[in-house]
Amino acid sequence: MDKVRITVDLPKSFCAAMGVREADLTPMIREILAVEFYRAGRLSLGKAAEVVGITRYEMIQRLAKYDVWLAYDVQDAADDWTALKEVLP
Repeated sequence: MDKVRITVDLPKSFCAAMGVREADLTPMIREILAVEFYRAGRLSLGKAAEVVGITRYEMIQRLAKYDVWLAYDVQDAADDWTALKEVLP
């Protein structure tokens, strides 16, 4: 996967204020970005999971941790029902 590298300068006191180690900042920021862009409808579930480096199922669990609902509407349910009817006897 091609990557884009960004640099964010934060005060040294940020880690202490957040209660995290400096080594944990990158994964934490990736997770928060993925969750917030998913919440805003800018990332799909699969792409959000890719950003964090986890499976789609694990991403669903992370979204729940942030009280973010899955983007699943009536049309999605109808499509799933149609697909199930095709594969089940």
